[in-house]
Amino acid sequence: MSIEIMALVFKTKLSPTKKLVMLELSDHANDKGCGVWPGVAYVVYRTSLSENTVRDTLKELTGDGLLVTVQAPTATTSAVREINLEKLRGMAEEGENDYLGKKKGQREARDPVPTTGTGVPTTGTPSTNHWYPQYQPLVPPVPATAPESLINLKLNVSETGEGPQKLTPSQLWEHIDQQLRGEIGSNDYLTWVRPLSARCFQNDRLLVEAINTYGRDWCQSRLAKKVSSLATAIAGRPLEVQFCLRSDQ
Repeated sequence: MSIEIMALVFKTKLSPTKKLVMLELSDHANDKGCGVWPGVAYVVYRTSLSENTVRDTLKELTGDGLLVTVQAPTATTSAVREINLEKLRGMAEEGENDYLGKKKGQREARDPVPTTGTGVPTTGTPSTNHWYPQYQPLVPPVPATAPESLINLKLNVSETGEGPQKLTPSQLWEHIDQQLRGEIGSNDYLTWVRPLSARCFQNDRLLVEAINTYGRDWCQSRLAKKVSSLATAIAGRPLEVQFCLRSDQ
């Protein structure tokens, strides 16, 4: 089983049938995409698709360049295939960019950046956080009537004499995302962190949405402690980050 390949398949814009068959094949591949041995009958059993549908889908995936047959089937053995990771990564990136573009439009519509009245975004004073000296967040001022989704966060600005600032969940996560981008490997960032988005504050927790269970579990086990430390450092008080499934899942 290759969770990495499954994560890439989830990001593609393949049809539901193609995506289901690719997920089944990924369940038998290693991280290099090799060793994909299931025959038609086994894929039918595992996916509940018809035999004709599975045969046609395998042909289409091969024609799309996602599958490569390295050993033809015989009277006693099924075909052995490989997953074309270069092709899959390209399709995953295309699908992810399309999704993130839509999410960004929704986020900007929901949390518009305040301006000075001249159309120029307004920013606050950079933080002097001693835990992460390279981290310099810019915090937009809060409208007079802030929505309930805002949380009081005292950014480390005591040297400037400024009082508490307020951030929406999305704004806080953007600061954390910016920090993570420079601290973890690019592959891990693009695969696991970039698709994440903030949902809401819940008492002293920030809920962050993952697009599938693999992403949620990976982030919770490997990033929860680091991200909670970042959130606490930015907020100036204890703040836990918890990963959950996207609300429309």
